[in-house]
Amino acid sequence: LQLRYAQLTSSGTIPETNRILKYVFRDYGTVFLRDYGNMTQQYIFLFPIPADLKYLLDNYDILPRPAGVKSRYVDGTLDY
Repeated sequence: LQLRYAQLTSSGTIPETNRILKYVFRDYGTVFLRDYGNMTQQYIFLFPIPADLKYLLDNYDILPRPAGVKSRYVDGTLDY
């Protein structure tokens, strides 16, 4: 619910989004947003993503992002 609220009320800037991520995931570990400057961005999770959170991320658009910007997430603990 906190992520959805942030999505609806935030301006979508990188510093603001990173502050939100730090607050929401404070009990899990580090998450940050990287902007590539070409209308794409990536959320990097530096902890293993629990199955229930992975389900939400895969099936619902809950991560905050500006309109028209493509975003994806990665589990930074896995080798790709």
